[in-house]
Amino acid sequence: MLAAGEHHMAQLERELGIPPGLLRQWRRSAEHRREYTSLDEEPMTPSAAEAHIRRLERENARLRQEREILKKAMAITSAELSTGFSSRKQ
Repeated sequence: MLAAGEHHMAQLERELGIPPGLLRQWRRSAEHRREYTSLDEEPMTPSAAEAHIRRLERENARLRQEREILKKAMAITSAELSTGFSSRKQ
């Protein structure tokens, strides 16, 4: 109703029995949620948001894998240091 310009906000609020200014507040909130869906606050379409989520999921999986590799490397290094393996090589 409001987006089509059928009524002025104040008139529509009176007809619906809601407090003055509430429609404007809801509209601003909805526009903000719809238009700004990324951290860099650039407008995104739903398909762009889905692509962004898929890219973040792939990055997240890669980072988990890297973390696991680093954990294993630290465990190996710690074991070598505790057994004196490193000092014998030098």
